[in-house]
Amino acid sequence: MARTRRLLRRIGEYSYTLEPRTRVSEHLSMELASRVAVVDGRRVELTPIETKLLYLLVRSAGHTLQSVYLLRRLWPREEAFEESLRTHVWRLRKKLAEAPDRYIETIRGVGYRFRGLAELRGAAAGE
Repeated sequence: MARTRRLLRRIGEYSYTLEPRTRVSEHLSMELASRVAVVDGRRVELTPIETKLLYLLVRSAGHTLQSVYLLRRLWPREEAFEESLRTHVWRLRKKLAEAPDRYIETIRGVGYRFRGLAELRGAAAGE
């Protein structure tokens, strides 16, 4: 629990209690404290940066997060470049075994957006 508090303190304010497992969609849930995503029942280990990135995106689902904002939140004390962010997004997408833009949508020239639940349900119904 202390690890979760430290992680969230570095990420930013949160106004709700943290459940051991947060269900994102019917196919995806996450366990922040243990840095694990559960994709279709399969546990996937995440790095600390991937965990923070997924948390930030899910927390702002449906809204675009600018690359500059994500860089400052993920690497607050270091100089980081967009290439690093792109690499971490690519690795996270690969670990989530998603079709292109299933969960994380690239907004060209701006940043990234985690698709909202309504969009995910609509995409699943259309498949």
